[in-house]
Amino acid sequence: MKLCNVRVVLPKNDPVVPSITKAYFAAFTYENELHDLFGITVTDLALDFKGTFYKLSTKTPFAPQPQPPVK
Repeated sequence: MKLCNVRVVLPKNDPVVPSITKAYFAAFTYENELHDLFGITVTDLALDFKGTFYKLSTKTPFAPQPQPPVK
C-alpha cells in the first residue's frame, strides 16, 4: 500500500482543475465542495451539483477576495 500526496498551485483568477472522478468516483463530494466553498472550477465532473452541494448564505465564502489598490 502506498500513499501519494499531490499539491496543486492555482491562479487566484479563474482557477480550474480537471476532475478525478473517472478514477475515484467518491471524489465528486470533495470536488463539488471545492466549487461551492472556494470558487474553483472542476471540469468534467461525474456528478455535478452546479453550485448547490451546500446551501450557503454567501457565494464561495472561502474564495480569495480582491484586494483594494495600494495608494
